[in-house]
Amino acid sequence: MRRLLLQIIAGILGFWLAIKFVPGVEFRGPT
Repeated sequence: MRRLLLQIIAGILGFWLAIKFVPGVEFRGPT
């Protein structure tokens, strides 16, 4: 259960960092 929670947190952090490091990007899904 804890491993799943850590994977979710890591995914959210990774997504947030991706937005932060690519200024002006809008999430539109895969294009």
